[in-house]
Amino acid sequence: MFAYFVAKQPFDLSNADQEIREAQQLNEHVALEDPLESCEYQDKANELIRNLQRFSADIVVPFSAQQLCFKMQERLDNPALTPSARMTTWTDATADRLLDLLVKFAKGYQDDLIHNPTIGFENLSPVEQRAILEKLRQGQNVEIK
Repeated sequence: MFAYFVAKQPFDLSNADQEIREAQQLNEHVALEDPLESCEYQDKANELIRNLQRFSADIVVPFSAQQLCFKMQERLDNPALTPSARMTTWTDATADRLLDLLVKFAKGYQDDLIHNPTIGFENLSPVEQRAILEKLRQGQNVEIK
């Protein structure tokens, strides 16, 4: 995503703070929407995904950007697939069951990171990547320089 925004949009530090504020407001607005309904900004999101698909088709990335775009498009088309919507279906669970579901959900993201350690670490040697991976497996914090 970072590469896309750097390549496709002019970078102007003079209005960066304002753009960040607007993005935070947009994020807050979307976060308060019903997770089982289509987003108010669905058209903009669809356009962004189409642009990301075209952009990622022309560059080499260490993961399947096309697959990620497809997954995001599915979530836009069917809001019930979003993490927020999935979590709302858990509200009738007992506290223990809810905690189990949330831990399982978080573990899925953690396992994805553990099994795909090179994403974001391409500039590190395989030895450095494995060392970071081992620290993550042990639950240690990792600082990347």
